[in-house]
Amino acid sequence: MDWHLQELNDRFNEVRTYLLIGVPYLNPVDSFSSFDIKNILRMAELYLDDFAKNVMVTLRNQLDYIVGVYNVDKSFSNSKGLGDISEMLVKLKELSWQ
Repeated sequence: MDWHLQELNDRFNEVRTYLLIGVPYLNPVDSFSSFDIKNILRMAELYLDDFAKNVMVTLRNQLDYIVGVYNVDKSFSNSKGLGDISEMLVKLKELSWQ
């Protein structure tokens, strides 16, 4: 058992482990029950070269928007993944332009 644990620790460093654990935070299923903005932002912080401070602020605003839209429009509750959410957001944006 110790050997297996050591093997896993050698293959998955702290960052990789956190990313694997953090993926469910992006799941919109079950009324966004596991959608966790704080932990999603923490995952982005692991890649500071890719997410500058201003981008982190934008990401936070976008995640807040997704949760806010869900609270207003319950059709998001049928979302099965981020692709479904993206499609719904595009449709909402198109409606707001009309």
